[in-house]
Amino acid sequence: MGLYPKATYSLQHQLQNWFRQPLGQRLLSIERDYLNRILPQFFGYYILQLGSLGQEDNLLDPSLTLEHIVLDSSLEQQRDIIADMNQLPIATEGIDVVLLPHSLEFAQQPQQILIEVDRVLIPEGHVIIVGFHPRSLWGLRQCFEDKHEMPWCGHFISVAKLRSWLNSLGFKIESKYWLFFSLPWVERQIIERWGQWIFPYLAGVYVIVAKKQVSTLTPIKPRWYARFQLLSGSSLQEPSTYQSKD
Repeated sequence: MGLYPKATYSLQHQLQNWFRQPLGQRLLSIERDYLNRILPQFFGYYILQLGSLGQEDNLLDPSLTLEHIVLDSSLEQQRDIIADMNQLPIATEGIDVVLLPHSLEFAQQPQQILIEVDRVLIPEGHVIIVGFHPRSLWGLRQCFEDKHEMPWCGHFISVAKLRSWLNSLGFKIESKYWLFFSLPWVERQIIERWGQWIFPYLAGVYVIVAKKQVSTLTPIKPRWYARFQLLSGSSLQEPSTYQSKD
């Protein structure tokens, strides 16, 4: 299995360190509380988390799926799989739920990660994406912060762009939730309680749940020679690739 590019590994390691700081700890607590509410709604055999927020994030604990798998790039983290998210060493259509906790905004090829998520998810499987909201007070602070500091060095992805990427892969967004309405340097819990209803689009973080849709097609019985070629070939599935248009 391939390891992360050095640049991506460095960002992932810095992000884990930032989540150990007071602001990161507050944000992680809010995100964990919300995931504790929604993860028990999803059932199946396998749930996969791509990217770790630290050794003690424990984000998958509330899930009722039989097996919890965490894939990370950091050799310092004792995780189930150390690999590159652009080339997941996982069988096609073998995962029921995928969790991406701030995994896309610090990746060199976020669309490629989503392509791989689409490949490994079973039909009607779900992806849960946690990301920083660029059109918020957090996004405003990013404009004035040192672009080498966490998490302001990340490429915050808007909900509109993420929706476009998901739609192109055949996903349907089922829910969208906003988190962390406090200023990105001051703690105000009352803002967190009322922000969801008063000014949701100013939230610093969004959580999107999307389902992998499957087209309803009339099955066609394959020709015998085609079936023979399929069975006689390699059974290993190559990871999908994304070619950037830039």
